[in-house]
Amino acid sequence: MVEADELSTLAVAALDDAGRAVYSFYAEGAADFQWSRAELGLDRLGGASCLHTGSLALVTEPGAGEVAAFVAAAAPYATISVDPNVRPGLATREAYLKRVPGGADILRLSEEDLAFLLPGTSQEAACDRWHEQGVRLVVVTRGAAGALVSLAGERVVVPGVPVEVVDTVGAGDAFTAGLLHRLHGHLGGRLDGLDLETAHEAAVFGAEVAALTCTVPGADPPWPGPKPED
Repeated sequence: MVEADELSTLAVAALDDAGRAVYSFYAEGAADFQWSRAELGLDRLGGASCLHTGSLALVTEPGAGEVAAFVAAAAPYATISVDPNVRPGLATREAYLKRVPGGADILRLSEEDLAFLLPGTSQEAACDRWHEQGVRLVVVTRGAAGALVSLAGERVVVPGVPVEVVDTVGAGDAFTAGLLHRLHGHLGGRLDGLDLETAHEAAVFGAEVAALTCTVPGADPPWPGPKPED
């Protein structure tokens, strides 16, 4: 954690009848985008085997350049995971394409993200493009339809998990968290030893975590038992 004088970004989500969210942001001059070289020294990585980043921090200056430098410095020591989580009202397509995939080993994005970044490009063709740019594992989430998993060009589809949707806020982050959790034993490098079966199993778990997150209001996955005290 870094203390800052600036305010944090405020995101306001409005849900439609299907639980899908439309976001508004109060982000101008927010602390989220003021990263400095001193705040992102390599010592921040500690012993972590994976560095995950994404969204507006990738593209909003003055901090975006420092985030990119931190990712490059961390790459020899950790697997790099990126979620573009695009916000079209706050950054242009060109700004995102300048930073994505950004040295990622794992790229997890939604089909809406992909449509914004590469309009008119099929999911398979987009995966191949990013593989050519060095991304080993690309996962495109498809909402209720599940996900497409592409590992260095080998592909498999993960089916959706049927649930009664209350609120989709946080579903993408929950999927990524579940995916990285199940891949933990393979993190720390370029995923050279990862096979498609293992990637598929990790994505299935990610889909299950995301589905559970959609069954409750708010972005917190439901606990299987009493929630521990903070």
